[in-house]
Amino acid sequence: MAEPILENKYKVYHQWGQDKVVPPEEHFDREFAELAQERFIIGSPDQCIEQLSKLINIGFNFLIFRIYWPHSKHEDVLNTLKLVGEKVIPYFNDFN
Repeated sequence: MAEPILENKYKVYHQWGQDKVVPPEEHFDREFAELAQERFIIGSPDQCIEQLSKLINIGFNFLIFRIYWPHSKHEDVLNTLKLVGEKVIPYFNDFN
């Protein structure tokens, strides 16, 4: 659900030249899958759990979930909220 919105957003960022302030290897003019791997946690609940687990294992103890982007469909936002609340967060309740 997030991919088309974020892909377009970063194409526009590139057009605006916003990636000129990041190291050259982090430019936005590349395949979205490669860009997303470095910048976002997106995917199925299981994929998100896997990615979040890696962060927690290296010491992250505070995360912010952004599930709404401009032009997101209301229905998609609600479905994402439900998936995060029912599948992702409960996985970490007893995570040590």
